[in-house]
Amino acid sequence: MTFQTPSSNPITLAGAPMGDVLHACAFFNSDVEGCRVLTPFIREGIEAGEKAFHIVSAAGCDHHLGHLRDADIAVDAARERGQLDLHTWDEIYFADGTFDYQRVLDTMLAHMTQARDEGYARTRLVSRMDWALEDYPGTQDLLEYETRFNLEPNPGNPVVCVYDLAKFRADVIIDVMRVHPIMVIGETLQENPFFVPPEQMLAELRAR
Repeated sequence: MTFQTPSSNPITLAGAPMGDVLHACAFFNSDVEGCRVLTPFIREGIEAGEKAFHIVSAAGCDHHLGHLRDADIAVDAARERGQLDLHTWDEIYFADGTFDYQRVLDTMLAHMTQARDEGYARTRLVSRMDWALEDYPGTQDLLEYETRFNLEPNPGNPVVCVYDLAKFRADVIIDVMRVHPIMVIGETLQENPFFVPPEQMLAELRAR
């Protein structure tokens, strides 16, 4: 997905500028490593007055908010004024008890459009992707969902899909790499040499 930055506010991830292509996967070996990389990205957006849209497990909500508070990010005030929008997997990915990638894409884009209508220059979306390991119908469409995200019109909104390397099989991680134009690995942001254009990837998925 090619995003055109709508304002002069910087977008940095893992200490590097994201540029114009803002659909990233981030691979971490531990929660500590993930927090170390994601916290500055989250802080930057909140301090710039941008919308923060986060998706975590129901069990992980308190931990997520607690970590941000520990990092001196004013999350309670941000939530009260509607700037920080925290959702669980069940609310976004499994709203009807199944994973329907088109419904989820429509929901994501609707939230971002609403934020723009509310006056936010952009939305920074951070999603913990462990939901794909849950036992719900449709989770096998993870790659279809990630690939189609690259085809959706969504100007200016950085999206970071967070993967725990200890939880996902190696073959899944390799495929996930192939559907993200940029990635964070070893706490370093880099252009992804394994990226496959979405039309080509969709044809490959159909042939599997």
